Amino acid sequence: MNDQFNLPGFDPPTGGPVPSGQHNLFFALMPPVAVAEQVMALAGRLRGVLGLTGRLIDRDRLHVSLLGVAPDVSPPIVEAARVLAARVNSAPFDVVFDRVLSFDRGMDRSQPLVLCHSDHRSLHGLHLLQQMLGLEMKRAGCPVPAGRSFNPHMTLLYDHRLVAEQIIDAPLHWTATEFALIDSHVGHSHYECLGTWPLRP
Repeated sequence: MNDQFNLPGFDPPTGGPVPSGQHNLFFALMPPVAVAEQVMALAGRLRGVLGLTGRLIDRDRLHVSLLGVAPDVSPPIVEAARVLAARVNSAPFDVVFDRVLSFDRGMDRSQPLVLCHSDHRSLHGLHLLQQMLGLEMKRAGCPVPAGRSFNPHMTLLYDHRLVAEQIIDAPLHWTATEFALIDSHVGHSHYECLGTWPLRP
């Protein structure tokens, strides 16, 4: 049985490149305020200890990316994303980050300094939520990039210096109870939350 359905806004492409706008729509976990404060304090300490000069990510932009939706925030796309998000049924889960390192994006580019876990496969609940969102997006007719591995992380800053993986003194921990749909205003360092959905036991 084919259970795919097409939501308005995720209609099959009619040909030609998809225009890139000044927005990026994606699903994410946003840390609670108290955890975000801990992350900011840790990022500030690491910046000093590691001799980095990059600007810290703003507190209200700290997040764990789950899945990209589209470079588009037209009403049909946003509504389609909200409909498929409401179809996801996932329980609350723990998020733990115990390492910091730089992702190497190549020469002459600033490198993201990120929090991650020594074994990202242990973040089972987070992986399950990401997979559920991917399945619902496929059912909705939204293209999901194939072959891209999911490595949960939280970006702290960008810097030209590469930092080797190392343990942080006190792991960051929280229980995720909801996920969000975020509109990133590209080039303006601004995130707008377009909806949240609870994770239910």
